[in-house]
Amino acid sequence: MHNYIETFCNDILFPKEAIEDLLHKYNELSAKDDLLKKFNELVEYYPNFNSKEEYDSIFAKLDEIAKLSGIHNYSVHMLYLIALSIHTKEIYDERNIPLDVYLASMTDLRAKLMECNELHGVWGTAVAWWEIDLFNLNLIALGRLQYELIPFSGEYTDGKHHLRQGDMVLNVHIPSLGPLLYDDCKESFKKAALHFQDDFKDKPVAFVCHSWLLYPEHNEFLPPNSNILKFMSFFDIISSEISEDKSDLWRVFYKDWEKDPVDLPRNTSIQRAYADWLMKGNKIGMGFGVFFYEG
Repeated sequence: MHNYIETFCNDILFPKEAIEDLLHKYNELSAKDDLLKKFNELVEYYPNFNSKEEYDSIFAKLDEIAKLSGIHNYSVHMLYLIALSIHTKEIYDERNIPLDVYLASMTDLRAKLMECNELHGVWGTAVAWWEIDLFNLNLIALGRLQYELIPFSGEYTDGKHHLRQGDMVLNVHIPSLGPLLYDDCKESFKKAALHFQDDFKDKPVAFVCHSWLLYPEHNEFLPPNSNILKFMSFFDIISSEISEDKSDLWRVFYKDWEKDPVDLPRNTSIQRAYADWLMKGNKIGMGFGVFFYEG
């Protein structure tokens, strides 16, 4: 497993420091035979769980392993997900899903790794619960973006196409993996439309997204060349809401997100734009958007 962890982490471009740290922690865990046995039993159980409750139960047991081993539970969670990837790859192969799709999907672990280190100073993952859909293949990455097939809630029309309650749509997720470039997103939507074409048959593929990135007020304070504004341009934003707790600010300011606006870091254009917006007493929020892809 030591060699597999190293190879996997290199394949999805974990930083060298993170790889060394995770290998060291796996070696510490391996030195405790009873804990390693429990860890491996949970890895082998993976093909049998199919509910969030079972998933939560497994991570509660991993927390106990972390406590007894003296290893941070975020790191134990990451090691567990890396170990699960062996089984996940087998499922991808059984379904004849290309290797590049598997690797793109697993790269979400790098996004969570970097977020965990920025927020908590730990090489691991603080949101292992999020990965359940990636590991049961309900959520897959196709290029820059991730997708899950879900039923639409409500009614929508763009004048040409219609969505009704229960119609299937592709829900878009945006992992924090560097710049959100317009052309990368366009190519990803194209790949998704092709990958899921059988689920839509003769209908255009419908995409939806509910995210802080689609907050309509971005048009008021982000610079005109913003990649976020370009991403927003794909969608007809049909609803929005204010985030009173401002919890999505961590995506912009990481560990500093709860500071007063005057003390927020201004190292990037988006940080400067958000800090200025907040200093004027403005709110932040989320938006929900829809668009149809016809190729």
